[in-house]
Amino acid sequence: PVIGIGPGLKGGDIGLRPTFADIGETVADHLGLAAGRHGTSFLATIGGHA
Repeated sequence: PVIGIGPGLKGGDIGLRPTFADIGETVADHLGLAAGRHGTSFLATIGGHA
């Protein structure tokens, strides 16, 4: 399970993620950092601004 909280974020199923790197990519995406080599951001899925 993954728990994230913040203004504008919505709860819901993000599906089965293939790697924990997706969490890192989502945080990087939220902070406006460049994408890394591993993982995929799910920021748009949880209502962030991807």
